[in-house]
Amino acid sequence: MNQEYIGEALGMFVFVYIALTQSDPITIAVGLFIGIVIAATFKSKAFLNPAIALASYGTGDNVTGDQCAFYIGGELVGAGAALAVFMLFKNQITK
Repeated sequence: MNQEYIGEALGMFVFVYIALTQSDPITIAVGLFIGIVIAATFKSKAFLNPAIALASYGTGDNVTGDQCAFYIGGELVGAGAALAVFMLFKNQITK
């Protein structure tokens, strides 16, 4: 797998995990910034949003259909992993 899609997944993981664990809007915005920086470090386009990835493909913004699918897949994997880790820690705390 290309490193840009791994970066997209890691950036999305960080953003979603912070959004799930914090309630302060400034902290969540900082989490989004950190996620974008992580994704950009991996030479990703740092969409961190399937709708933006799809819109970028739809407008012909140098994103092919395959790239769009991999970006969205990476974003879903990152968000799913963040939710899984959140639920794991949540269950550990409540036991």
